[in-house]
Amino acid sequence: EIVSLLQVRDVLENLCVKLTIEVATEEQLKALAPLVEAINVKDSQVAAEAMFTFHHELAVISGNMLLPLMYYSFKPQSVFLWEESCRRIGVEEHYEQKRQLYQALLNRDKREAEFIVSASVDYAIKQMSLLMQ
Repeated sequence: EIVSLLQVRDVLENLCVKLTIEVATEEQLKALAPLVEAINVKDSQVAAEAMFTFHHELAVISGNMLLPLMYYSFKPQSVFLWEESCRRIGVEEHYEQKRQLYQALLNRDKREAEFIVSASVDYAIKQMSLLMQ
């Protein structure tokens, strides 16, 4: 069930960053900076909520009216998984991933943004597989 959710997240997030790069204004992208910085905290739960807010805002910016609804429908599960991951690998690692993703968005580099998203989800799937053994 968790791996299935992560696989769907990979597809949705890649669509989201692709559309965001295509349609976002410079102002919209710059407005994401405080959302990225909000992830850089010591509390795993606060960081997880901040990651959800960042990704949900990308979904809104993407212009696809269903993406924000889909993200929100998985909010409890997403926040739980991010919180657990923050406890395992540290908030700093997640903050750095989101900072790199934000930079790719600012540079409008679809290939890099999609690589960052997929690498992050692939890592999460591997971690979940190890935990389930």
